[in-house]
Amino acid sequence: MKRGKQTCRILKEIRRQIAEVNDIEFITSECQYQGDCLGTCPKCEAEVRYLEQQLERKRMAGKAITILGISAGVMTMNAQNSNIDSTQKQSPTDIIEIISTEASGTNNTDSLSVIKGIVTDCMRNPITGVLIIEKGTKNGTVTDEFGNFTLRVSEKHPLIVQSIGFQSQEIEIQKTAYIQVVLQKDSTLMMGEILVVNTKKKSQKKKILTTCVSETMPEFPGGNTALMSFIQQNIQYPDPDICITGKVIIQFIISTDGNITNAKIVRGVHPKFDKEALRVVKLMPKWKPGTQKGKPVAMEYTIPVSFRYQ
Repeated sequence: MKRGKQTCRILKEIRRQIAEVNDIEFITSECQYQGDCLGTCPKCEAEVRYLEQQLERKRMAGKAITILGISAGVMTMNAQNSNIDSTQKQSPTDIIEIISTEASGTNNTDSLSVIKGIVTDCMRNPITGVLIIEKGTKNGTVTDEFGNFTLRVSEKHPLIVQSIGFQSQEIEIQKTAYIQVVLQKDSTLMMGEILVVNTKKKSQKKKILTTCVSETMPEFPGGNTALMSFIQQNIQYPDPDICITGKVIIQFIISTDGNITNAKIVRGVHPKFDKEALRVVKLMPKWKPGTQKGKPVAMEYTIPVSFRYQ
């Protein structure tokens, strides 16, 4: 189960990266599955099918498609679930490292340096599934369950370190074989991420805010694909004289009866664009509310609304 959860996180990050580099709106959420996991589930498979459909549409429209790390992620999953002898089994980071080197067009591995390191949060807790990429290339890897990573680099480019929920870092490669990276929590949301948390009112006596994991999360009628279609069909570029391309991050609460309440801007780009994004969110129909112990609960949801000037 532990391996499966790790594989799920890695593949989810790979899907997010593919969507980002291809300008595809991709909404995902933290997995709440509690049973034995092999790294995939109906929700994950639905995300893959949606991504495939969007990529196919771009191909049909004659647009170039960029696939970043997909083969690496598949091989990582296969390595974790295979029954080959342990003396021959490679770690996930080793496999991604080799594939990334080939993808970047570098066949002479003698000219590359090996960088090893660990990624932790500010409390020195290791972070699993962190993406480490050599800037300007497709050469990258992810951290293992202990936050460790190994990557062959050319030393010509800095490293980009990214993880959902943390601020990205750009690190210049020094003359050292081992680096330690400490990521800070990000108060804003990364592109394509949906954050779902449980909200409860503060106690009038103790003034304590309590949280818990819901059994089922809120769902837009028809699922995530329908949600993104709804946004795309209703959003309008508010002012053609303003050349803005960016994302407005909106946070709102889905009440116990499925209504949208307390919608607010978490990160804006321009007053007119922020107002338009709020308008679309407030147009949404009732959602299926999240539940806990079989009872509806109010849940907080955060989504990105994109504007692109053409």
